[in-house]
Amino acid sequence: MKKHALLFLILILSHTIMAQKHFLQGFIVQHAGDTIQGFIGYNNWNDNPDYVNFRFEKEGETKRYFPKDILAFSVEDDLYESAQIKHETSPRGLSVLKSNPDIVLKDKRVFLRILYKGDKTLAHYKTHSGIANFYIYYKNKYTLLIYKKYYKNVDGKKYIETNKKYIGQLQLYLNNCSNQSSNLSTTPYSEAGVTKLFENYYKNCSNNFYIYRLKEERDLISWSVFAGVVNHNIWVSRLMKTDYTTVYAGNSITFGGAFEITFKRSFQHWSINNELMYSSFKASKEGADPYFTYLWQLNYTYLSINNMFRYQYKFGDINVFANIGITNGFAIAKSSTEKRYNKITKRTTISDLGLDKKNEIGMLFGIGARFKEKYQAEVRAQTSTGMSPYLNVSTAINRFFVMFSYRF
Repeated sequence: MKKHALLFLILILSHTIMAQKHFLQGFIVQHAGDTIQGFIGYNNWNDNPDYVNFRFEKEGETKRYFPKDILAFSVEDDLYESAQIKHETSPRGLSVLKSNPDIVLKDKRVFLRILYKGDKTLAHYKTHSGIANFYIYYKNKYTLLIYKKYYKNVDGKKYIETNKKYIGQLQLYLNNCSNQSSNLSTTPYSEAGVTKLFENYYKNCSNNFYIYRLKEERDLISWSVFAGVVNHNIWVSRLMKTDYTTVYAGNSITFGGAFEITFKRSFQHWSINNELMYSSFKASKEGADPYFTYLWQLNYTYLSINNMFRYQYKFGDINVFANIGITNGFAIAKSSTEKRYNKITKRTTISDLGLDKKNEIGMLFGIGARFKEKYQAEVRAQTSTGMSPYLNVSTAINRFFVMFSYRF
């Protein structure tokens, strides 16, 4: 598995290097107001970039611009404007919330991502640490929409309080539009939430048209079914009074279904792939000592939930990908027996080995390719804890899969 993880890291590094080569058509706006056409180094940013790389020709010399150097730039329907802003820096995760209710602001010149531009303008700034701030253009400058979560101590207990001043700010900014009032109080401080308000404003409350609107993006969800062959090897300790014994289970059929969520701001490189998989095996092992002969039999059927990160890269009609993740298998049928024959008394006894753990947990890694977005082939390795509930008995299972799937 270490080799697999290393290969996965190499793929990530390759992606990072190749991402720098996405120079797409765009333009910059200089301080004098001149619009210069060219090519922008575009990385499909999830947070706001600190600078932009620009070329007059696609393979030409690169010049780097910071927010102080230009007024705006645009690429792939994304529009960014340079602005001096104040942004709220307090952490928002529940595990890192503070008890300070004060708004903590930091001055900075940044590239704001424009969501709507017109007589009512909405912009977005997301820090590299993931803190999102939203802005309206009011009185010739970008004004922060105030939002903050913090802990409040009441009688020794912590409660979460939320400063939602942004709701009142938006109500005034959007001219107290009657069509908005029912939505404002429940509008979340998120890109989808505030953008929906502006969409409603331009549709129902304004005679003006917006100049620019950010193209809506969503995570892509796809479904697939798969089937294949799986080979099982079980490493069992203490079965023959030795450290380990290999029990070969051979090949069996596996099948199931999957859904994949591809992240919208990743050039469709990154996704989470989730599977429900059926698999089973029957295995037996013979052994002997001076007094007995043994036959051990293992018979198990599993439903497994697999959760994997996937990185993929497109070459024409082919998507090459790598998966790495975890598996949690639930035994829906299980049997482990020992058949013992006494050479002296000629008697045979059958006993339960007690390998009846209900679930196994493991790691998996796979590489494969998808053709024409529909047909997929993958090879996959998996190692898991197996079916032993005993601390002193190991039943590690190694599986190797060859799988084919169809994507809807």
